[in-house]
Amino acid sequence: LVFDSILKLNDQDKIAWYNKACALAHLDRFEEALDSLEAAVSTGYTKVDQIVRDPDFDHLRDFSRFQAIIDSPEVLYVGAIQGTFEGAMYLFVFIWSPILKEASVSGEELPFGIIFSCFMVAIMMGSQLFSSMIARFRVDLLNAVVLAVASVSFLLCLLFSHEVLLFACFMIFEGCCGLYFPALGTQRSNIVPEEVRAAVMNIFRIPLNLFVVIVLLFVDQLSMGVIMGVCAMLLAVSVVFQYALFLKMHAKENSN
Repeated sequence: LVFDSILKLNDQDKIAWYNKACALAHLDRFEEALDSLEAAVSTGYTKVDQIVRDPDFDHLRDFSRFQAIIDSPEVLYVGAIQGTFEGAMYLFVFIWSPILKEASVSGEELPFGIIFSCFMVAIMMGSQLFSSMIARFRVDLLNAVVLAVASVSFLLCLLFSHEVLLFACFMIFEGCCGLYFPALGTQRSNIVPEEVRAAVMNIFRIPLNLFVVIVLLFVDQLSMGVIMGVCAMLLAVSVVFQYALFLKMHAKENSN
């Protein structure tokens, strides 16, 4: 298809993805058409009314994957939250050790094994905290607070240069990770149909994984401060999407 050539040059071209979906639907390659339509939506195509009216998709309307795309704009929010948060998390995996090593005042080798173990304990504590908090708070509002705290933890890293303070900020972020995964998993199970959940959510990982790879390719030209700023920005964006999802779900509940 001609659209493949366009997408090789720019895989974020939402119109090319949409037109490819139309072409594949004409060829009765329905699963591939749905893959392309999901890619169009994940890269920013928001004209749900156009998707619903488009005669090219007449043969796709009975597919549950198609219904998930047009009936649940909330899926876009969940995918965006997942992509932005996990993009920051993937970057953190690569930068935490050089940041702490650079901030070390003693010059001695840091106990990275112990530090990593502390991170795992923080994640576990976050997961346990979620179990007690979910009974008291809405999961979407709770996750918005968690994402905001995670973003602030990276912003604080830009202000501190002492290894102990940086370690404390990283522990806060890891605790947020422990809260984030069950919180998003709960929302995902409520919003995205089970039969299409894996396929739909994996689509949203593609743009952010590419973004992380690009950042890491140029990591030698970027300071650790810049990368931490990028992480803070991604997390701030995830807060916006999470709060938008909260408002959407709250409005839907009130209308019912």
